[in-house]
Amino acid sequence: MLAPRDPWLAALIRRHQAALAAELAAVAQQTIPFYHRTPHATLEASFARFYAALATAAAGDLDPLRSYLTTVVAVRLAAGVEAQQFIALAQLTTGGVRGLIEAERATQPDHASLATQQFTGLLMTIRLILSEVNLRRLTQPPAP
Repeated sequence: MLAPRDPWLAALIRRHQAALAAELAAVAQQTIPFYHRTPHATLEASFARFYAALATAAAGDLDPLRSYLTTVVAVRLAAGVEAQQFIALAQLTTGGVRGLIEAERATQPDHASLATQQFTGLLMTIRLILSEVNLRRLTQPPAP
């Protein structure tokens, strides 16, 4: 269950979506083996879609986030990416968004406090979705 929603977090993510995506693409290329050879522009576009879905989830609609993660993770797992790499990627998203929240805390402490709770809930939701996709892959036989 998500923490109480405040449209402030969704707006913050949307306002910084391009920078968040570029930063995550750069870090993912350096730290996650699967992404070493992926063109930066391709990763950046994919992560921009992720942050758009995350902002929509922060506004109260989880469907785009679930759809994005279910599709992308299933394809990557089929390509040989290990599930723990997605957990690592989820952790990488934490720094960027939390940094934005903290940068606003001095001038908007109430919004920042609620956004911190809300983002923690979103991270738990992301982990649950990742686990669900991985479990589905492990329990369903491969297609012929």
